[in-house]
Amino acid sequence: MFHLRRHKIRQSNSDSRYGQRYSSLEKFRGSEKIFLAGSSWRQDEEIIAEYINNFPSVMKWVFAPHEIDKSNIERLGALFKVKCVRSQNTSEISTDARCTYN
Repeated sequence: MFHLRRHKIRQSNSDSRYGQRYSSLEKFRGSEKIFLAGSSWRQDEEIIAEYINNFPSVMKWVFAPHEIDKSNIERLGALFKVKCVRSQNTSEISTDARCTYN
């Protein structure tokens, strides 16, 4: 069971990279809630992916896995049955996808 808290994404004006990421995440999110799994591990990703696959319309999802080697990123992408896109550039995030990972 997930217990989610609602947090507003805050923009940092000190570094333009954060501003770009903020804008892209806001565009991806639209009016939906967003869940950010930062520094996620395999076990976390498998549990969350199962939830996403069973309840795809609940919210949008963003993964920033702890292990970023090619094989782990490919494994992560294979977990999803819904549209989930890999994005190395935040401006490439598809707004119709349910989740994104990098």
